[in-house]
This record gives sequence, C-alpha cells and structure tokens, in this order.
Amino acid sequence: MGLLRDLTLSVATVVVVVACGSFALGLHTVHSFLEESLTHRTQAEAALLTRRLGELDASNAVPLLSQVFDAYGYRQLRLRAAEGDTVFEASRPAAAGHAPQWFERLVPLAVPPVTLAVPTGPYQGATLSVSADDKPGRDRLWQGARSLGQLTAATLACTLLIAILMRRLLARRLSSLGRSVQQWTERGNGTKPPLPPELQPVGAAIDQLQAQARARIAQHTQTIETLQEELEVDPVTRLPNRKRFLAALHQAVLPRMTGEDTINAHGHVVLFRQRDLASINQHMPRQLTDQWLRGVTDRVQGLLPDTGTQALLGRLNGSDFGLLLPGMEPADALRLSEQLRIALRGCRIAIDEAGTLCRWALTLTAYTSADTPTRILARLDHGLMRSESAGEETIAASSPRPPALASASGEYAWKDTLLTALDQHRFSLATGRRELQDGTLLRHEASLTLHDPRTEQALPAQTFIPAAIRLGLASDCDIQAVRLALDWLTPDRGELATLLSLASLGQSRFLPRLQQMLEDRPAQAAKLLLEIDAHGLVDHYADVRSLCELATATGVRIGLRRLTRQFGAMAHLHHLPLSYIKLDADFVDGLPDSPGSRHLASSVAQTATALGIAVHATLPANAALRDWLQDLGITLVVERPALEDSA
Repeated sequence: MGLLRDLTLSVATVVVVVACGSFALGLHTVHSFLEESLTHRTQAEAALLTRRLGELDASNAVPLLSQVFDAYGYRQLRLRAAEGDTVFEASRPAAAGHAPQWFERLVPLAVPPVTLAVPTGPYQGATLSVSADDKPGRDRLWQGARSLGQLTAATLACTLLIAILMRRLLARRLSSLGRSVQQWTERGNGTKPPLPPELQPVGAAIDQLQAQARARIAQHTQTIETLQEELEVDPVTRLPNRKRFLAALHQAVLPRMTGEDTINAHGHVVLFRQRDLASINQHMPRQLTDQWLRGVTDRVQGLLPDTGTQALLGRLNGSDFGLLLPGMEPADALRLSEQLRIALRGCRIAIDEAGTLCRWALTLTAYTSADTPTRILARLDHGLMRSESAGEETIAASSPRPPALASASGEYAWKDTLLTALDQHRFSLATGRRELQDGTLLRHEASLTLHDPRTEQALPAQTFIPAAIRLGLASDCDIQAVRLALDWLTPDRGELATLLSLASLGQSRFLPRLQQMLEDRPAQAAKLLLEIDAHGLVDHYADVRSLCELATATGVRIGLRRLTRQFGAMAHLHHLPLSYIKLDADFVDGLPDSPGSRHLASSVAQTATALGIAVHATLPANAALRDWLQDLGITLVVERPALEDSA
C-alpha cells in the first residue's frame, strides 16, 4: 500500500510538472511569435511606405502619410526631413485591450519602432519612423494564455480525478483482499478457502509466519514457565521456596466458602532449622552438603503421604524448612512432628573432626482463620528460639496465643527490649519454695523475670531467654539473675537455686564476671546453687567443667536438671562435683507404666549415691511409687509456686 501510494504521488507530481512546463513553454512560444510577427510586419510596411514616398512629389506625401496612419492604425508615424525639420507626425495613445494589467506587466509585448530612410524623391534622405500598435498582439497573447491555462487545468483535474478513482478502487480491492486473507488465516490449520491467484504467495508467506510465530510462542511460554518455576523453587532441594510457601500459607489461613456457609481454616505449621549448616559447609564439600540436604528432604517427604492432607514442604532459606499441614488435627500434627524429629535425628552428620553431630531445632504451632502469616511466622520464630535455647532436639510447641511480645516481636524488637531492660535494670526474681514431705524447707528456686512497660505482667524467663540466647545477650541476663540472687540471699533466707543457660558458659566474659561477683560476696555465694541442663555435659562438657572449677573455688554448688532427657550425661557424673540431680516430673509420673524407666531411675539413684550426689524428684501422687523412690534413696520434693517478685 505504501509503494502504490508513492507511485501514485510520483506520477501526479510528474504530470503537474509537465503540465506547468507545457503551459510556460506554450506561453513563451506564443509571446515570441507575436513579437516577431509584429516586428516583421512593421518593417515590411515601413519599407513599402518609404518606396512610395520616393515616387511621389512633395505635395502628395503628407496626404499619403495621413491616410496610411488612419488606415493601418499605427501608434505613431513620423517623417523628418534630412535637415531635421518634421514634415509629418501623428500619434495616438495606447488602447486598452482584453488582457488584464497584471498579465501585461507579467508578460509584456515589446515591439520596437522601425526607422528607415527615403531612398529617392523630393524627400530623399528623410527618415521615416513607424511604431505599430501592439493591442491586437496583446489580446492574442492573452487569449492564447487562457487557452493554455484551461488546457493545463483540465489536465490537472483529470490527474486528480484519476488519483481519487485509483484510491477508491484500490481501497475496495484491498478491503476485499483483506477480508479474504482474514477468513483464510482464521481457519488456522483447518480447511482454508482458496485465495485469489494474486494472493497465493501472500498466503504461503502467512503460513510460514504463523508457523514461526507458533514455534516462538511455544518457546517463550516454556521459558516463562521455567523462569516462574525457578523463582518459586529452591535450586538445591527443588522444594518450594519462601515466596511460594508464604503464598500457600496465606491461602491456607483464608476461610473457605461452601455454598452459603463459611468454613474457618485450621491446621498446623512445623518449622525446623539446621543449626550447624555453616559448620557443615566448612567440614564438607558443597556438593556433598547439597546431596545430604536433598536426602534429608526426600526422607521428610516420605512421611507426608500418610498424613491424608495437602501437606507442603518448603525451604524458606538456607537453614530453615517449613512444613504446612492444612486441616490437620492437633494429635495428628504432634504425631507427625515426632516422626519428623526422629527422622531428622537419624539424618545427623558430623560437623568436625571430633565427630560432633549437627543439631536441629523444631517448633510447631497451630493456626486458624483469625491468624495472619506474619503472626504465624513470628510464633514459629519464637518457638525456634526456645528450641535452640533448650539445646536438645525436642519440639517446641508455640501456642496460638503466646505471652505478650512473643508473637509480635522479631529479633530487632527483642534486642531493643532486652538492651533497655539491661540498661535500666528491669529484671526481678520470681521465687518458689521446694519443701520435703514434712514441710521442711529444702531450698528456694528462682527464675528471672523481665518488666516491660508494654505489658501488664512480667515476662517469665522462658519467654525472653530464647531471644537473648540468639542475640548473644544470655550471659548478661544470667549475670542479672546471679546478682539478684545474691541480693536476695543477703538476709538469711536459706538456700536459693537459679538456672544458668549453657549459651552463657560459652561466652568468654561470663565466667570471669561470675567469679568476680561470687568472690566479692562469699557469704551469699555459699548459699547459692546454680542449675544447668544435663545435655550440657554431653555437648558443652569443657564449659561445664570450667563452671564446676569456678564453683569449687567460690563455694557455689552446682545442680543438674533434665537428666532423664539426656542419659548420656551419666558418663560424666564422676568427673564433676555436682550437688544434686533433679528428675523431671513427667519422668517420675510415667514410672509405674514403664519398666525401662524404673530401671533407669534405679541406675541414676545408685550412680548418684555412689558419687555422693543427692537425687531429687517431685512428689508423685502414687503412694506405692513414693515408697519405691524413697527406697532408692531419692528425696521427694514438694514444689510451691512463686510467692513474690523481688527486685
């Protein structure tokens, strides 16, 4: 269409140029012809008149000239004698013709006067001057110009008409051809109507272009799908990444519409973290680490088909994995979580030359439609803190309604809260009594609490200590606990036990600060008992041994708790100067139904007695069990709740 338009425009331009040139050339030709004709005629008439004057006598010359001037309509006729006298002179003004003045100014007709000498006769030597009248010539020139202009205008009009007709014809033809091509292309690969002969090459080209376009579209679609999958899939394990997992979690918490009823969503989310991935990467080649991670995820996914739910396992980042269990009931979620814990424990590998195995942290929380993904992840993060601080691979369950700050605070908020509390001494001790069966006071036990202005109640240690451990502030909190315990012991109130986190023992500044505090107040230190978790004897034996050496030097006594969760600690009991061992209440309550647990309790009692270590257990409700424990030499303790908060 563009080529045809250019061709039509070119032809029209040529026609206009040719027409205008023809008009100009014709006008110039007519103008030149009229000038030459008038000049030659004037010269011929002047020559004839001079011969006639040479034949006549002087008396007849003037009448002849007067008669010729009137007859031929000259503009001027003059006869001047040889002496210079004027014999005859006649002239008339230029007459107005049919041509307009602008045309006469644009195309002037110039006819010069003719001057000849009389050869013979009485006026021999006289000069005759003749100026012809150019009015007829000007009229003829105007008439010729009008004719040429009309011819040129007619030519241009015909050219314009032809261009318009061609444009309409081509538009109709192209529209018809366009409809034919459109109908032909809409058939796709089906039966197509035949095209006009002139469009068959176009149809072949369109077929080729359609095939190429379909191939490119298929290639681009495949590329887009691949890129979309890469954006939502972890490249190592091929599990859904954080973006896809969060989208699934957001969809899971939305209520579902069933007809006119709305069903609230519910389910559980498990978050587990590989705590030693950096050490694994240093100890193993990256390829082997990736292969091990794929093996772990394959083993975890092997647990999912039996759940009966649309479970989703995803990798949220390098160390964190999430398991979404929509619609799963609490009992099933706990059972699956325990299976997951056992499976992960079986996948542990060494992280150093000493054969130390890597550790996992697990947490579980329930959700409903009232939750948001942000709150759920905050609860899970706090649960991971608790699991990490526990130091053992147990599942830290996160309540849908945890204590204040636990579900809404991230690491930065916790850091600000803890640093402010440490700077402004917003800690206190919650103390409780531990009594024998006859009511005799055995000792007091204290736990650290934090007072935050945003909460009405003080935060217990199990709420903020996990965050402090992750942030590296556990030793500062434990120093506060020991300081408050020494202050509490300033009056003579008996013995006081407080818990130390194993994370504090691993910090280089903690033990020197603790030793300085205890040496400054020896009287109070003699009544202070520091409790540690039993798994520290297995995972942090060197740190625990340093603590025991410090305790021996300062008069502080060391107690051991949670031995029933880490019986491997019994191999180290004879190396450490422990004061007492605490048996968990859950373990004691389960003794009547478990012969194996009774055998373990008997072994613990015999080993501790041989080492001079007291064994304490919570007073059970079963009378026969009480007697059996007492026969083993285990001291039964009655726990009284906290009576006061002391700053």
